Amino acid sequence: EINLAFTHEGLVMRLSEHTLFDLGAADISVEALPLLQKIGAIISKTAYLIRIEGHTDNLPIHTGRYPSNWELSTARAVNGLRYFLKNHRIDPQRLAAEGFSEFHPLVANDTPQNRAKNRRVEIIFIKKEPPKTPIGETP
Repeated sequence: EINLAFTHEGLVMRLSEHTLFDLGAADISVEALPLLQKIGAIISKTAYLIRIEGHTDNLPIHTGRYPSNWELSTARAVNGLRYFLKNHRIDPQRLAAEGFSEFHPLVANDTPQNRAKNRRVEIIFIKKEPPKTPIGETP
């Protein structure tokens, strides 16, 4: 499932967890590759800065690989970033990855359906600002 929204930062592409990953995992699924290929082609044709955010629900995870939702959300964001670097040769200076764990939910984590909505990756297309002149220097 993909949703698009416009915010003060730019275009937000929201991808549900099951679109990209297995439950509780951060490895990109084979089924997600065609979609990521299309998204990567779009990213490579733009000049936008791209921030990839990982989000989880509030159910605790505690595995050897992911001691908490912080590690899981961050690993998902980083794996998305690495995919675009490797397969689309996006300039690394345009990319950033962040994990937010359970702390930026879209909806209350009070039902299984709502928790599923909160388990997501967001790809944010941020319009570049013109370079700022350092203090004391003239353009």
